[in-house]
Amino acid sequence: MRQKRRNFLVNPRFQLRFAFFISSWVIGLSLMFPLLLNEAFSIITELVIRDPRGPEVAQVLAAKQDLFRNLYLFESAFVVVVFFLGIFMSHRIAGPLYKLDQYLREAARTGHLKPMLRFRSGDNFLELAESYNEMVSAVQPDSAAAAAARKGTKQS
Repeated sequence: MRQKRRNFLVNPRFQLRFAFFISSWVIGLSLMFPLLLNEAFSIITELVIRDPRGPEVAQVLAAKQDLFRNLYLFESAFVVVVFFLGIFMSHRIAGPLYKLDQYLREAARTGHLKPMLRFRSGDNFLELAESYNEMVSAVQPDSAAAAAARKGTKQS
């Protein structure tokens, strides 16, 4: 049976921090490109000013303005896409931890361990489900044997 989660922000604090971290690196690194282009256009503009036979300075400046407007729009869209990819990627991390947390909270509340914790195949931390399941199988037989022993001693 395949499990689907509709809520991608299962651990908003972690996931948003993760997405902002990725986005900040992308922003920081991608800002270098416009700065380099600005320097290149400044050099070209200076050369055109020195040589009157070249294109008009107004045309070069208009081209520069159009290029930067498009570049900033593209970069803004890129950052938004990377942010949502960060949310999606962090879901594969936060989702299993959230589910394990829910299993443990229910065990603490009810006093009973749910058997067979399963994560989706693409999730991270699949070993946590295996460890939980090993713990449940190790604890439950002891609990059943102890209950049977108590039952047997009460009948005697």
